[in-house]
Amino acid sequence: MSVDPSGAPRRRLVSFASAIDRLLGGLERASLVLSCIGLFSIMVLIFLDGSLRYLFNSPLVFSADVVNLYLISASFLLVLAYTLRNGGHISVDILAHAMRPRTQHFVLGFALVLASPVVAVMAYEMTSLAADAWKRGEVIVGIYAMPLWPSKAIVALGMILLGMRMLHLGFFNVLSAVTDDPALAFPILPKPEHAEEMV
Repeated sequence: MSVDPSGAPRRRLVSFASAIDRLLGGLERASLVLSCIGLFSIMVLIFLDGSLRYLFNSPLVFSADVVNLYLISASFLLVLAYTLRNGGHISVDILAHAMRPRTQHFVLGFALVLASPVVAVMAYEMTSLAADAWKRGEVIVGIYAMPLWPSKAIVALGMILLGMRMLHLGFFNVLSAVTDDPALAFPILPKPEHAEEMV
C-alpha cells in the first residue's frame, strides 16, 4: 500500500483555505447585516420625512444628508464582497461553460488577482481620506454639521472586504489550476435557478 507524501500538506492547505473562507464569510455576513440595516433605515427616514412634510409641514431636515452621506454607501458598498462570493455580480459566462474546470479556475483566479491591486489602491486612498477627514474634523456644510469621515470610512471598509475576498478567491483558484487540485478551488457560488426567474 502506497502512501501519498503530499496528502498531509495538501489537507493542511485545504483546511487553511477553508478557514480563511469561513473568516471572510463571517465578516461578509456582518457587513450584510449592516447593509440591511442601512436599507431599512433609508426606508424609515424617507417615510417619516414624507409623512411629516405633508401631514404636519415639518420635515426631517437632516434625513437627506444622512441618507446620501452614510446610508446609501453602507447599503451598497458593504455587500460587494458578499455579492462576489455568492455570484451576485453581473457576469458573462458563455465562454466559461465551454472551458474545462481547471481552465475556469485559472482564468477566474488570474482575473481576480489581476484586479485586486486596483481595489487595494481604492481601499488605501479611501482609508487615507477618512483618516485625514477625521483628523481635520471635516463636516458637511448645512443645517447640521455632519462629519465626513464616516462616509469615507464606509467606502474604505467595503473596498477592504472586497479586496480580501478577491485575493482569497484569486489565489486559491490559481493554485488549484496550477496543482490540478479541485479541492483548493473556491468557485463563486452559483445563484439559485429561481433567483434568475425573479429578476
